[in-house]
Formats: sequence, C-alpha cells, structure tokens
Amino acid sequence: MMKHMPFPFPAALAAALALTIALQLPAQPVPAPAPSPASAGGRPAGPLNDEVASSRMSPPTSQAIVDAAAAASTPVAPGPYEPTWDSLKANYSLPEWLTDAKFGIFIHWGLYSIPAHHNEWYEKHMYGPDAAWHAAHYGPLDKFGYKDFIPLFTVPKFDPDDWAALFKQAGARIVLPTAEHHDWFSLWDSAVTPWNSARMGPKRDLIGELAKA
Repeated sequence: MMKHMPFPFPAALAAALALTIALQLPAQPVPAPAPSPASAGGRPAGPLNDEVASSRMSPPTSQAIVDAAAAASTPVAPGPYEPTWDSLKANYSLPEWLTDAKFGIFIHWGLYSIPAHHNEWYEKHMYGPDAAWHAAHYGPLDKFGYKDFIPLFTVPKFDPDDWAALFKQAGARIVLPTAEHHDWFSLWDSAVTPWNSARMGPKRDLIGELAKA
C-alpha cells in the first residue's frame, strides 16, 4: 500500500482527519428563517416537507419525478453494456485505475453539517430521538424544520482548489463527495429538483466546482 502513496500513511491520515474536522461546522446562531413557499395546506411545498420527513427516511419517489429524471438524462454513450444482468456479468471488470488507487477520501457534507450533531442522518433523527436536542438548539419543529437549515448553509469558506490540494497532499487517488444524501438536497445544479445548492443556500454548484478543481 505504501508504494502507491507519495506521502507516508500517517501524514495522509492526518490530512484526511483535518479535512473531516473542518467539514464538521459548529452550530451557528439561528436567524429568523425566511418564509417558505407553502402548499395549499399551508405546509412548505417540495421534497423537504417536514410532514414527509417525519414519516419516512426520505420522500417517496413519484412517477412525475421518474419522468422528469428520464427527460433530463443525457443519452448514454455507445458501449458494450446492455441493460441486463447477463451483459453486466459478461463485460464488467474492475477499472485498473481503481485497483491501483488504494487510498481515497469519502466526504459527508451537506445541510446536516450546520447542526453537526450525531451524524449525517440528522434529518431523520431530528423528528425522532433527537427532537428535544433540536428544539433546545433551534426551536420547535413546527417553527424550524430541516428545510430551514438551507439559508444557513452558505459555505463562505469553501475553496475547491484548497480541497483539491489537500487531497493530493494526502495521497488520495479517489475522492467521493456525497453529492446528495437521503435528505434529497443536491449539492449540484440539478435540472430535476429545485432543492439544490445552485438555487438555494450557497447558490453554488459545489460538486461542479470541486470536479473542476
């Protein structure tokens, strides 16, 4: 493993740990949330509806969402694969670059980094076992739901070039940011859902910027 890494493993591990700590942003003072678009019933419209989030791990997939995704999809380039299990078995092999990479960094970063409490499943736990913790720090759920973290997710210190330099210094050959966790908030400029970082929060294509870096 060591021969594949330009830096000793302890240094790479330290760099990765530093990044992990940096991403766990401390809870911030909560300003009054901006009014949210309301549905006919007075509840916030869209996939981050608090009623939906409280009843299941993530919003349900509707036929409208499936149709929108299909319409927005880029055509798949010609290749050896067909959409069958037999084709996958006959053609798949582990990419050589992945076999040689050895060391990578997997990143959880999103709205849940604002409360930075427990783990990245905050949108689930805040409506269950951590409801009291949420209420103590952000107010009652009917006044401050998960969607209200969006205006707070401004990422003013996010510098994709600095991140890329740190990844390289750590010796990482693979970097896997969680572009959309189970809260359904996308960190890229999505044509399928308006609940994304390019339209809300930081109003930046975070994944796109990191990919370019």
